[in-house]
Amino acid sequence: QKIQQVLMDRLKASDCEFWTFFSESVLARVQLILRVDPKVNLEIDVAQLENEVIQACRSWKDDYASLVVESFGEAQGTNVLADFPKGFPAGYRERFAAHSAVVDMQHVLSLSEANPLVMSFYQPLAGDRQQLHCKLYHADTPLALSDVLPILENLGLRVLGEFPYRLHHANGREFWIHDFAFTYGEGLSLDIQQLNDTLQDAFVHIVRGDAENDAFNRLVLTAGLPWRDVALLRAYARYLKQIRLGFDLGYIATTLNNHTDIARELTRLFKTRFYLARKLGSDDLDDKQLRLEQAILTALDDVQVLNEDRILRRYLDLIKATLRTNFYQADANGQSKSYFSFKFNPRLIPELPKP
Repeated sequence: QKIQQVLMDRLKASDCEFWTFFSESVLARVQLILRVDPKVNLEIDVAQLENEVIQACRSWKDDYASLVVESFGEAQGTNVLADFPKGFPAGYRERFAAHSAVVDMQHVLSLSEANPLVMSFYQPLAGDRQQLHCKLYHADTPLALSDVLPILENLGLRVLGEFPYRLHHANGREFWIHDFAFTYGEGLSLDIQQLNDTLQDAFVHIVRGDAENDAFNRLVLTAGLPWRDVALLRAYARYLKQIRLGFDLGYIATTLNNHTDIARELTRLFKTRFYLARKLGSDDLDDKQLRLEQAILTALDDVQVLNEDRILRRYLDLIKATLRTNFYQADANGQSKSYFSFKFNPRLIPELPKP
């Protein structure tokens, strides 16, 4: 049928009949008779037409094998095909083109003990632009949906469906590809490359237990903040609760998500005070801090809910009252420390309870 369609399209035929002949050999012959309009002067490139027929006869597996060798090189590509002799399952082949499989195989091969989970976001060319897809790559065992769904939903992604695919390595090991479909909030403008950097980083650290799984994580998507900046805002929220501001953590997280521009400016102010302070002169530093504080105060004028205004102003007060922090310090291995420390000047914190 594929050959028939190619010939009818290229020769502008109105009808086609074909016969298949089988002989005692392993070969078969197909004869096609096409009815064309004799009044139409066709210019046929026989070599090109032959190539199109050859391409139409190629299977998904043929295309995949060729693309693997082309992408990895002949030696490594041959090894990849030998390592995964069963290739991709039928369900996968029905949904994805061969070139997508090559990209997925590259992600699978990037898995290691140090990198046990890989994430890749994409948007289909056709379909709802408010839908987002994500593939999770994992070795040995499939990811439990009961573990994954709460994390994704706290990141602001509403899961519509999930399709798991299993790959078999020649050594008996299994690799899993989970394809998720999501919707996300209206009005959000998503940068797929940024998502692959910030959202993947956040997801992996939440799975590992380095970051908490709660509504603050939605700021990764809504405000475009890295997970450590979200953890910073969460830490300040816990201190606000400790000094009896009067709001629970869920409401504070909702407030920040309702005012993502202010949340971003608060983290910028913190970074200016404790990271850029090591690089800027005192005059430049004071000027930059003053401009950021003024931008936050101007944005606060548009906050309509009194409780939200109060929470956001306390964030500003706490950051200005912070004297020192270890947030930008590295451990002995050059990695960011796994805990945060802050030293406050309590005189600069309004409504702070007395000891």
